[in-house]
Amino acid sequence: MNFATLKKIYASLSKIPFFSKIVISGVTYLLIILAYTNLTWVELRTKVPFATRIFYVKSLSIKNRISSFNAEGNSDESETSIPVTIVKIEKQNLSPSLFFAAIVDPVEKVDLFSKVGGRLEKIHVKEGETIKIGQKIAKLDSLSFEIDLLKLNANLESARASYSLSKTKYQNARRNIEIRFAEEEKRLQNIEKAELEFQRIATIHEKKESLYNSGVIAEEEFLTTKQEYNLRKLAKETAKKELEIVQIGIRDQDITAEGIPLPSKRSEKIELWKDLNTRLEKAEMEVAEKNVNAAKANIESVEVLIRESTLISPINGIVYRINRNVGELINAGANAGNPIVNLVSTSELNVIFNANEVELGSIIPGQKAIITSDSFVNRSFKGTVLFSSPVLDQRTHSAEIKIRLEKTKDLKPGMYVKAEILSGKKEDFYLIPETAAIPYQEKFIEIFQFNEGRAFKKRIESAQKSNGFYMVRDGISDDDYIILSPLNQLYEGVKVTPAFNK
Repeated sequence: MNFATLKKIYASLSKIPFFSKIVISGVTYLLIILAYTNLTWVELRTKVPFATRIFYVKSLSIKNRISSFNAEGNSDESETSIPVTIVKIEKQNLSPSLFFAAIVDPVEKVDLFSKVGGRLEKIHVKEGETIKIGQKIAKLDSLSFEIDLLKLNANLESARASYSLSKTKYQNARRNIEIRFAEEEKRLQNIEKAELEFQRIATIHEKKESLYNSGVIAEEEFLTTKQEYNLRKLAKETAKKELEIVQIGIRDQDITAEGIPLPSKRSEKIELWKDLNTRLEKAEMEVAEKNVNAAKANIESVEVLIRESTLISPINGIVYRINRNVGELINAGANAGNPIVNLVSTSELNVIFNANEVELGSIIPGQKAIITSDSFVNRSFKGTVLFSSPVLDQRTHSAEIKIRLEKTKDLKPGMYVKAEILSGKKEDFYLIPETAAIPYQEKFIEIFQFNEGRAFKKRIESAQKSNGFYMVRDGISDDDYIILSPLNQLYEGVKVTPAFNK
């Protein structure tokens, strides 16, 4: 048959009406069912259960129709029986639980890095050793920091000496201002005294001049008085000049020239003049003080580096792993490769696992959990759901769950365990083994029930899957038997020979 012939056949078939096509397809399917039902034997149908489910209809079997007229005992002898394993289903009072493979994780774990660089001088602990907060873990070489500290201490002493000298100069400058004001007081008193003496001599001079002009006294006596008058006058002027010299820089006009209001009290004026006339000395003292503070800060920073060269444990726990060797060059910071030491806390432990988005709705912080381990076959450990991550991993669509374990010394960080979360109150459930059920859609399973020597399929709803079993509330009863195996050879109504599961 060539391509042209096939094309003509296809063209002729395409002209058949749609309804006719449906009728032809139905008739064809019926003929296939009749042929498969009547032309195949039991052993063949048992080996191809999938085809048997689709094409075998017992009611259309001519052989079955003929055998139905025979005696009831003879009808069973003609059909081959499939040996199966069955089990009786009983109701159990259980709490809905979710089971997860999990890992034990410490609440506190520290990767100990060094904040300073240098060679690793000593490691004070061993792997597996129990440690306490504040205990020395390791030490880096700090000789260069100690040498720097000696230099900085010398600089501090020098800065302190400079500060002491500048402070003394500042204090002396302020005292000198006080001395100048005292000298001003003294000069004012001298002027007052010279003025009084001048007034007294001026009066005498005036009288003697009148007497001399009247010829009462001799010229020598008048000239003596005149000389005294001139001396007193000179003394008065000299005192004024000396006062002006002393007042240079502390006059009232000098204050107003600075744009500062003139104080009314003399004591306030003196303090103001102390500040104005010692600004240079004060600035020198402040610079010296800052140098002292800078030297102290440098010393403190080096002392911190010296302290940081000794690594201290921040937790109580054990030394999990030592990653570096004595003499190895250590870089500073967390980006310096492997940590020097890994520390973990054993006082409190978490159990961590991932739950998918379907299971998350049944997990709530505060729920009780039971933890089991292959290392402790007949023991279980209690815990409480602590945390459920609010964000799901986009790749796995799961979220991290944390369970806080009650205190125990048996479980160790890193151990694999099984976590059972008790997600509800106790109810009556039938437990269907996972191997005896065929999943159907999301919440249903299909099982084969054993009844009067035959297998019958039944679809029931499963509440949840837990620890290798489907938990079923209803759809079966206490007296029902279900077939465990072999499911792949069974179909509706097939004859089976039961054997109870041990």
